[in-house]
Amino acid sequence: MKAHTQPSRRSLYVIKPAFVAALEPIAHRLAANGVDPSTVTLAAIPVEIAAMAALVLGVRVPLAYLLVPPRVVAWMGLNAIDGSIARSTNRCTASGALLNEVVDRLGDVVVIGAALILVPGTIAITVAVGVLTSELVAAIGWAITGQREFQGPMGKPDRAAVLAVGAVAALLWQPALTIAFIVIGIGSVMGTVTRGRRALAAAKMLDERVGS
Repeated sequence: MKAHTQPSRRSLYVIKPAFVAALEPIAHRLAANGVDPSTVTLAAIPVEIAAMAALVLGVRVPLAYLLVPPRVVAWMGLNAIDGSIARSTNRCTASGALLNEVVDRLGDVVVIGAALILVPGTIAITVAVGVLTSELVAAIGWAITGQREFQGPMGKPDRAAVLAVGAVAALLWQPALTIAFIVIGIGSVMGTVTRGRRALAAAKMLDERVGS
């Protein structure tokens, strides 16, 4: 099984264990009812889309912004519950991990799509490049070294949280949403650099072990 590094304290990944623990009663009930973890993983797709749809709709109907935070929380919750069910029922599989990655990346595409609709092109491109490269570097490093990097700012939960806060703030000040996407774009680029450096260091250590 491939290893995961400790998340950076600059990322909301650091609170993931507490978040997962809080959702364990729900996960246990679903597992007891025979719900497959992949079903929960797939359930995140419409929630991802609904969250970003509310964000886009908010430009014309500002009260729709209030729908973003609960949908984001549901999105992150489903992302935590599927893994909890898989671990508690000994159903951690390669196919399940692959499906989880695909759904996560679909979530990235939905976020990027919202950026392309809502903010100027330069900002949207920064978001797209930052998000995609940070996740790509993490995935490549994981495949080569067996070590998944969550270090650096603007991981998946950080992006979701920034969008939720930005949506609520946009009720009072519309430019807050643009600022939220700027933060995501710049933070994701910084995350790419951090993850790239750590992945390279892990690869070099692997080379040294193989060569010794």
